[in-house]
Amino acid sequence: MYDFISSGIRFGDACGLSKDVLAGLPVISMLGDCEIFIENYRGILEYSNEYLKVSTKIGNIRIEGKNFVIFHMNQDEILLKGIINKVSLKGETNEKDT
Repeated sequence: MYDFISSGIRFGDACGLSKDVLAGLPVISMLGDCEIFIENYRGILEYSNEYLKVSTKIGNIRIEGKNFVIFHMNQDEILLKGIINKVSLKGETNEKDT
């Protein structure tokens, strides 16, 4: 899988195209600690007003905080607003993929 991702990144560089779109990698944009926008996600695995877990091509993204509300969602983009305390990715030493 990672060879395909590397190939997409190299191809994007050579052609001047967006690397994240070609490789299908997630793009995470945050505005302070109150808003997070995720592109190229595959689906919502868990959601509450204090927790969001989404699946991506490279693993799961977990967001913890409070007062979460999803303001925008479509097939590959999601905008979450609330108080964000922690954002983590699968593969961190203290994270379990549940």
